Amino acid sequence: RLDSGLGLGERLRSARRARAMSLEQAARSLHLEESVLLALEEERFADLGAPVFVRGHLRSYARLLGLAEDTVLEAYRAAHPELPLTRVMVSEAGA
Repeated sequence: RLDSGLGLGERLRSARRARAMSLEQAARSLHLEESVLLALEEERFADLGAPVFVRGHLRSYARLLGLAEDTVLEAYRAAHPELPLTRVMVSEAGA
């Protein structure tokens, strides 16, 4: 459950700390650089590239922390209403 009184980044940080997990341990578990998780916790989403990458990182981090992925993604969308809400489906070649 996310504490709605906190920003998304602080909620992620709080959930990580509640699990007594360091940023280094979380990054290693996800096979990511610590800088990626730090950017998420500091809500520097533009540093991570296209929104599709941000959503993927948020989904993975939420799963690791035991947070509801949909709730985390909704908080991201709410904080960034300019982002498209729909997913683009790409068909595989030859499919």
